[in-house]
Amino acid sequence: LIYTAFAGGWQYFAFSTMDDGNQVKNNSLVFEYLGVFSFAVCAFVAALSKPLFKLFFTGAYIDGYIVAPYLFFAPLLQMLFQIACNQFLVIKMTWPNMIILSLGAIINIIINYILIPIMGIEGAALATLAGYIVSDMICVFVLCHMKLMIMSKRFLKIVLAMLSFGVVWRLMLRPYIFLSITVVLLLVLYILVLYRKDIRNVLIKNG
Repeated sequence: LIYTAFAGGWQYFAFSTMDDGNQVKNNSLVFEYLGVFSFAVCAFVAALSKPLFKLFFTGAYIDGYIVAPYLFFAPLLQMLFQIACNQFLVIKMTWPNMIILSLGAIINIIINYILIPIMGIEGAALATLAGYIVSDMICVFVLCHMKLMIMSKRFLKIVLAMLSFGVVWRLMLRPYIFLSITVVLLLVLYILVLYRKDIRNVLIKNG
């Protein structure tokens, strides 16, 4: 639903702001804000996936909770890729998108080959997520190098915090729902602290 809502309005916004003088800054902020929002929502999905699966499913289907965060996060990373790669369209270059996505697909296939025999369906879900992560990282790195995108230090801090949460949740927190929710709330609090000025500005403008 989040991705569908985004796709419906993004193309109009992207083309209507293409010639703005501060286009690079605005596009970078859209990427950053939606990225942070996606991280927070995905963290909650990870924390709540097991009780939700127990509520709606029975038997062996409950074990599917482990892949829910991966499959939920993957299309959101695709959304972030579309936001970032819009900068290539601004300078009338479309071929980098194909190359970057191809590299992500190759990574996906390689990780599938390695992890499916070891982790089964979770390995496949993780491979899909890893492919999008690699595509996003390459895209952002190239665009920053071309001065077509700006990455703030606070966003990089949130990325590291989210990666840390993902590893800790997978290895330690999965059985402990309340502890997982507590850690997620701490992550959200960290986000709110880092983005307090932006939130205050929005509240002032809308107040």
